[in-house]
Amino acid sequence: MESKNIYYISGMGADESIFHNIHIKGYNMVYLPWVKHESKDDLESYAVKMATQIKEENPIIMGLSFGGMLTSEITNHIAVKKAFLISSSKNRFEMPGLVTMNRWLASLNILPHFLYNTPNEIMYYYLGAETAEEKGLIYTMMNKANGAFMGWIVKAMATWKNEKTNSNIVHIHGDKDKLIEPEKVKADYIIKGGSHLMIYNRADEINAIITKELSHVDNL
Repeated sequence: MESKNIYYISGMGADESIFHNIHIKGYNMVYLPWVKHESKDDLESYAVKMATQIKEENPIIMGLSFGGMLTSEITNHIAVKKAFLISSSKNRFEMPGLVTMNRWLASLNILPHFLYNTPNEIMYYYLGAETAEEKGLIYTMMNKANGAFMGWIVKAMATWKNEKTNSNIVHIHGDKDKLIEPEKVKADYIIKGGSHLMIYNRADEINAIITKELSHVDNL
């Protein structure tokens, strides 16, 4: 039987561990690691760089938060069979209020990089990390992240220009997401009680939605 893959991109500066509970029967989960960014890159140009790691035609791709924005942008540049966005925004109109309100400051990229590696209770609140395990996961990922890269991501999100939403995107969002407000997005699926961290703590529901959506793809 031919191997089937889902290529996935993590959230802001995070690694693949946040996808630990995502398992889709019959599919291999293929992590796309961060590639080197240049200061001149914007979200669009960086998405193109990320897409070069995919050698398969018409792939299935998935992105979380910032990774979902990259996924949406990738669909503007290569043909994909299906794209899944989780706790994310499809275009600049769906960007979170925190980014919109601080667009000018973020675009200057003047905040000290160490701030992006310093977890705190405010960050845990917005991400929806409540248990010691969830906070530990966020703490570990943030401490491993590249602060300069995280600072660039904030600038890239603040200056994202994409206004398109391609028809093969499936958007999954939580109604308790405090980082990307649910009322700002037009999601295909809303998970009740789902926070920005639902990829980790509500994975069974996300697995079921993706499995259902891919059953339609497999039957084509």
